[in-house]
Amino acid sequence: MDPPTDPPLDPELTVMLEKPHFLVDPVFPKDSYLQAVASSVFPQVLTEMDAAALIKSIRGSQSSPQMAMLMAQSVGCWAIDLDEISRHGVTGRDEFISRVREPIRRPPPALAALAAEQHLVKRGVVQIQIDDGPSVPGQYQLCTLKTVGWYVATIVPPKG
Repeated sequence: MDPPTDPPLDPELTVMLEKPHFLVDPVFPKDSYLQAVASSVFPQVLTEMDAAALIKSIRGSQSSPQMAMLMAQSVGCWAIDLDEISRHGVTGRDEFISRVREPIRRPPPALAALAAEQHLVKRGVVQIQIDDGPSVPGQYQLCTLKTVGWYVATIVPPKG
């Protein structure tokens, strides 16, 4: 028997992945581009959620070469480098898709009583420029392009 396959991606997510929005400005710092993307997106989404009061409580939570996470009380923002491979061998693209495919990300059944759910608020994919060397005044700056998926979700604690 073949293992179950994931359902096809919804059209909106497919377009986001195939044609990411290109951010001309700014050029992001090489060592903290994921945190910088999350830090620019998160306050905007909190404002759209009528939760601008939470902006003052934004804190960095976790970071790795593949992903950065920010939290503001019970709302989180994740930025994932779609080309980076985790230490477990999972591409950022696969990780991002697994997290935003459904409007509610539930823990595995065995952990349902212990782990929180993530209720998706907003998601996006951007292509950004990463500083890849010193800039010379009056000349071009060397940059690398990176594709970053991001999403904001409310954290719903387990019932019980």
